[in-house]
Amino acid sequence: MISSKKGLSITDVPGSLIFWGIVLLIILGIIGYNLGPQILSGIGRVITRLLFP
Repeated sequence: MISSKKGLSITDVPGSLIFWGIVLLIILGIIGYNLGPQILSGIGRVITRLLFP
């Protein structure tokens, strides 16, 4: 992996924030992969109810 100290020297973000951000992205990715179709269909139903009452 690329050293994060030189690459992220603009805002000097700690490595822990990067690590937890990656962990959250992985968790959200797994949840989205497992519940994606249900959530998308639910959002589609809400949008159709709002647009076509």
